[in-house]
Amino acid sequence: MRRWFLLLMLMFGFQSPLVAQRRPAASRSAATRVILVRHAEKRTDNPLELNPHLTAEGQVRASQLFHAVKGYDVRAVIITQFRRTRETAAFTAESLGIQPVVVRTQGKGNRNATDIARLIRGRFAGQTVLVVGHQTTIPRIIRALGGPQMGDLCKEAYSNVFVLELRPNAAPALTRLHYGAADPPDDEDCVAGIRQ
Repeated sequence: MRRWFLLLMLMFGFQSPLVAQRRPAASRSAATRVILVRHAEKRTDNPLELNPHLTAEGQVRASQLFHAVKGYDVRAVIITQFRRTRETAAFTAESLGIQPVVVRTQGKGNRNATDIARLIRGRFAGQTVLVVGHQTTIPRIIRALGGPQMGDLCKEAYSNVFVLELRPNAAPALTRLHYGAADPPDDEDCVAGIRQ
């Protein structure tokens, strides 16, 4: 009887959860990489709409996000409750087979930044995480993770990709890249897409 049971298990490809292949758990001593982008261009044609969808340009940029991050081995995606972050992350998350984690935000995003930093340092330590946030939350998340103090992103700045490397026993290292269409020229109080 036992032989038949074992034979059936082998025939139907049953694997014990202990033997099933999974992504290896990341080591807490390994570096954590956080890729941060602002949501793509949102619709502004209805000033009463508090939760707008992306524009056609924003949808194109959202599809380009996957190509910008595909070489980084992204293991988690964090978004807010707003459509624009969900729509920006959707193609990348679906392509990678990842269910985004929603972290709610309010106001300027100070609490959101703290909550996201705690989540990254805990649940996603040692992994690469994509965070899709907002004009005011991205700089605060970078700061909450130990990165440099910076101003809010400029109103028309959507192309920035911030890559923050968090290594044990080393200062966080921030690299700034761009993806998709170039941003329009800066306002007078903006320099390279960041409010001064």
